[in-house]
Amino acid sequence: MSPAMHKDPKQRVKAAYLKRIAQYRYTARKFLTYGELLNLLPPRKPVKTVTVTWPDYQRVDQQVPLPCVLASLWKGEDGHLGVVLCNISTRAATYPFEIDIAKHGLVAKHGTPLRIEQLTPEGSSFVADQRVTVICRDERLAPRAIRVLDIFVP
Repeated sequence: MSPAMHKDPKQRVKAAYLKRIAQYRYTARKFLTYGELLNLLPPRKPVKTVTVTWPDYQRVDQQVPLPCVLASLWKGEDGHLGVVLCNISTRAATYPFEIDIAKHGLVAKHGTPLRIEQLTPEGSSFVADQRVTVICRDERLAPRAIRVLDIFVP
């Protein structure tokens, strides 16, 4: 995209959103830059969709339905699992997902709970400790919100 877009007053909201995405990309670099994409993270039940306009290979605009929240599962070099969620709609949305942590190589020692923290450009914060092998969560995201979860054995 043209750098001029960021200076166009009509594109101010879009430019701010793209800046926030860049900040989160840097915050989640242990997953998104240095880690491994394990898979898209499918919802465990149906979710709302949004229709976007997307040009095809001949630059003809197509209407494409996408889930309101895009989600992926990553593994960091440190063995942590990362969940990256992005609400691409202008309405709040909930994204229900499930992760079998052992399937992805994360095993808690006997009696040690898994820790889930949320990573933001402002820092990390505690979300939950869980003594389960399958993490089942419903993440509610504000419009255009981004969420990065770091799942690990402390």
